[in-house]
Amino acid sequence: MKTNPFTNRSVASRLVVQALLTARDAGIDTYAASIARSLGLSRAGVRGILNRLDTAGWVESHESNHPGAGAAAIKYYRLTADGASAAKAWLDERER
Repeated sequence: MKTNPFTNRSVASRLVVQALLTARDAGIDTYAASIARSLGLSRAGVRGILNRLDTAGWVESHESNHPGAGAAAIKYYRLTADGASAAKAWLDERER
């Protein structure tokens, strides 16, 4: 697993990682639009961060159909155990 998927230390990256840790602690999977809405960020920006985390092995994802006829599949994300450890270390490092 790549230890740091980020080339910068953006506030958006920190917020998305914190949201994923919160979702993991609550035992739920989350998706880009939900994260973006709750944080006031663009969906495209959140998707970019999630894609970097996925490539680095910090998150795993799965698609699920949203309830409702004709609704598009939604891609849900969750931090892996190793990803959660790496995310916590990355956030701790940012605090220094």
